[in-house]
Amino acid sequence: MQKMPHADIREITRLVSERSAAPIYCMRHTGYKPPYPDEVWVVTSNSYTAENSQNGMFRLKKQNGAWRIIDYGFDLSTSLIICSDG
Repeated sequence: MQKMPHADIREITRLVSERSAAPIYCMRHTGYKPPYPDEVWVVTSNSYTAENSQNGMFRLKKQNGAWRIIDYGFDLSTSLIICSDG
């Protein structure tokens, strides 16, 4: 994510913030390898969603020059949150 243009990060933040009341906990670029090439995954979480395992998970991809949410849900268990690029 460090090499991603700030304009892209702002657009991803705007799109996710429109769908989730919880703040963004982390963003992770999936890299270029299958099965999810060149996607950004975003997790939203706060103390309420973490306690109830209702964190948000968003998959975004840039298509035709614009970021789009291609999948999302709100039942991500806190134990499944991995935010490192490693």
